Amino acid sequence: MSESNDRGVPPTWMFGPAFALMRRPDLWRTGLRVAHQHAPPRWWVSRPHLPVPDSSWMSFRYETAFSDADARPEANDVIDYLEWAKSWQYL
Repeated sequence: MSESNDRGVPPTWMFGPAFALMRRPDLWRTGLRVAHQHAPPRWWVSRPHLPVPDSSWMSFRYETAFSDADARPEANDVIDYLEWAKSWQYL
């Protein structure tokens, strides 16, 4: 696994999901809304200056989703999640 930043997110992990999302403009709005909902307050103040959720919360989510706190979703997992989130009209 590659080196992590302050919030426990490998810097290169997001490339696959980001490229997959680029090919799905119908999910861009949903992706922005989900990112906004999961972003910590004043995320721009600390590194990595991205709206990345807290590492302990992310570890919990990975543990519940993949039975491994160190696991990371594949690009298709992210797309599936965004499609699911989009199906909920209020998200």
